[in-house]
Amino acid sequence: MAPPWNFPLAIACGGVLAALRAGNAVILKPPPEAVLTVWRLAEVLWKAGIPREALQFVSVPEDEVGRKLLTDDRVAAVILTGAYETARLFRSWKPSMRLFAETSGKNAILITAAADPDQAIRDLVKSAFGHSGQKCSAASLAIVEAELYDDPGFLAQLRDAAASLRVGAAHDLAS
Repeated sequence: MAPPWNFPLAIACGGVLAALRAGNAVILKPPPEAVLTVWRLAEVLWKAGIPREALQFVSVPEDEVGRKLLTDDRVAAVILTGAYETARLFRSWKPSMRLFAETSGKNAILITAAADPDQAIRDLVKSAFGHSGQKCSAASLAIVEAELYDDPGFLAQLRDAAASLRVGAAHDLAS
């Protein structure tokens, strides 16, 4: 299980618990940016009674060590949430790998003329720019019904909403 850096706890939890519930042992490989977060998850699961033999924590780089781990014949499948390039790299190491990959999504929001324009704009801006847009579920395409798209007030409000966002340091909650 290789969770992403931007949702290391939620996605790791889902993948690990599903695999364990299905009767599989799990090797949990954290992203380099979130090693401590994922380590804490492993500790909590061990404390809750998950045997260490069933859940292993291994922090290795995606180099030769990572390659040997993922291509070992004892590894039946790999769950990855991350970059498309990472999935391609894993697949190049072992073309027959059972790889369950969620990568580089293209997510659309459909906005019809029946929508509340204010709510639609709030939802679109939140989805597209929340987490700095660095999540696989971020809206990257807005499909807007012509009647609404042709309304200059709607487009002006959308531009204003996007322009009002503050860019700044991650620790600054106002950004």
